[in-house]
Amino acid sequence: MNLRRHLRLPVQFRSVLSNPGHPDAVGTVMDISPHGCRIRSTSPVSIGMPLRLLIEVPEETSPICVEQAVVRWVRGQQFGLEFVTFATSEHERLSRVVQALE
Repeated sequence: MNLRRHLRLPVQFRSVLSNPGHPDAVGTVMDISPHGCRIRSTSPVSIGMPLRLLIEVPEETSPICVEQAVVRWVRGQQFGLEFVTFATSEHERLSRVVQALE
């Protein structure tokens, strides 16, 4: 059963993940919605871990910044993030990107 409320669209966007006290990590966003994403990264994460996420979208002049995302699941080198906090302008940018992908 799929419990996800929002359809995620396949992408391959470079991302940078940061967490206080840990070095920044690089990953690839594999799918995305306005409320979350799946990332592939060699950086170790755990369920419940808060992260700051920068998503580099080719058509955008600067990365989209999610101030706080939370790891919801982990499977090998992939994990799911729920977006918790980001500026309205950043959410609008992300929504535009997702709409263009649909």
